[in-house]
Amino acid sequence: MTNSDNLSAKTVGGLSYNSDATTKNKKAVYNVGPRGLGLYLQCTLRADGSCAKSWLLKIRIGNKRHEVGLGPYAELPLAQARAKARERRVYFEREILLNGVNPVEEMHANKKKARAAQATVITFKEVAEQWLEKRSKEATGKMSDANTQKVWGRIANYALPKLGDLAVNDIETAHVLQVIRPIWEGKHETARKTRGYIENILSFAIAQKLRPDENPARFKGHLDQVLPKGANIQVVKHREALAVDEMPHFMANLREANTVAARALEFLILTATRSDQARSARWEQIDFKAKTWTAKGDDVKTRGVHVVPLSDRALELLEAIPRCSQYMFHSSGKSGYVSATGVLKVAKAISEDTGLTAHGFRSTFADWAATKTDADHDVIEYALAHKVGSETSRAYRRDTLIERRRGLMNQWCEYCYLDS
Repeated sequence: MTNSDNLSAKTVGGLSYNSDATTKNKKAVYNVGPRGLGLYLQCTLRADGSCAKSWLLKIRIGNKRHEVGLGPYAELPLAQARAKARERRVYFEREILLNGVNPVEEMHANKKKARAAQATVITFKEVAEQWLEKRSKEATGKMSDANTQKVWGRIANYALPKLGDLAVNDIETAHVLQVIRPIWEGKHETARKTRGYIENILSFAIAQKLRPDENPARFKGHLDQVLPKGANIQVVKHREALAVDEMPHFMANLREANTVAARALEFLILTATRSDQARSARWEQIDFKAKTWTAKGDDVKTRGVHVVPLSDRALELLEAIPRCSQYMFHSSGKSGYVSATGVLKVAKAISEDTGLTAHGFRSTFADWAATKTDADHDVIEYALAHKVGSETSRAYRRDTLIERRRGLMNQWCEYCYLDS
């Protein structure tokens, strides 16, 4: 350390880490005077060999020595640094006399608290990610992998741009409305679902004591009082289904299409299952001897396995498919199996109906079973993997009527190929 009564600005400017000074931990410290002020220039060696300079005030309070940073050398000329050092020294001495506290220790304690508070702040995006991870682990049919992506897509596209970087405990009604209002009328279904996701995420935060108990995304008795109702609200269109009488002709044309997507669609129709279930079906789920397919549990709304009896045509279809991967309907895409878009394109091309949906074929099956067979309601519901009966009755009932369903699915297969 260099002692000095009063170094000049030019001399101070020439000081660096390589100059003659007491060094420690790659730092050189110089007393720049005047004597008794306690103003020092600290020079720190950077990794690239350059020198970072900053001002330091050293002061004794009681039996303790303290060091207080005054700012970088580049922003504070020597004269201003000396003036600031005098101001701080006078302030510290006055605080000791008037309040009997060590102002430097109090200042350091306040900075430590501020850093701790900042470290515990959690953003809406962070909570949203935790909520979605929890929901994914509890996934039922509605929260399959594909649906999880759709949920996150809406959150990422609509909620995160406005709320993502906000502390979750700071979010208020006005913030939620900034997300919902612009799409409430033009994209009502998207707005409705996005609001629900925001409410669930904030409830998740409330349960963890990350924010106050009041949920600003609550609809009933809250947002419903400020969001408009009426004719301008977008009406949700129901999924289009193929008419029952058109199915045989459709299937005849479908058999002519020689693509993986066409075979996936045919399998979907023959089993009356959901698109994601059929497209992501794996070879290990098929029991050719028992003529059954144990559908993926995460995609079944009844929660758990859904054993589907397979008709002879469904088995014939599978036996003709090359085993390229674990998935029956293999694709080189990211998922590893044929996409929903690919299947839907086949359906629309054959029917020439742009409103047709893959899910609509389940409705066609349900209409056929109800109007052209004498199958019991429970058999049809089990075939569609719907919940049957009350929660109590389901707890005692183990029989899913698989043999009666097998008969129904064979009838369905015969009907589908009437024109083939």
